[in-house]
Amino acid sequence: MTVATIVAQSRRVALALWAVIVLSALVLIVARLRTGPHGWVTGLLRIGLLATLTLFAQAGRSWARWVLVALLALSTLGLLVSFLTVAGYPLAMALFVVMIAVHVWAIVELVNAELAQPAIKNV
Repeated sequence: MTVATIVAQSRRVALALWAVIVLSALVLIVARLRTGPHGWVTGLLRIGLLATLTLFAQAGRSWARWVLVALLALSTLGLLVSFLTVAGYPLAMALFVVMIAVHVWAIVELVNAELAQPAIKNV
């Protein structure tokens, strides 16, 4: 594996993970505008956790990659269930479809990066 391949993979992982963070923030804003101010703190904590784990994953920490895979998989399942609740709102349905696609893309990139390059094993 060449250095160029590793750099290209890390850019794809970074792009996928930061896309998840930005879209999660957008969903948080839209949800709070629609439903009111409750839930801001937990939403911000979730985005902060995603950003922190993303930084650890970009630093090559294997455990952070696998934790992100697990959290994104659970979040994808939650989005699939929530998708059923917004059946009457086409714009919300489109947002959920995009979020599900970005979550799956991030999971694929994380697993690909973990299998393709060695991670830093020490904590």
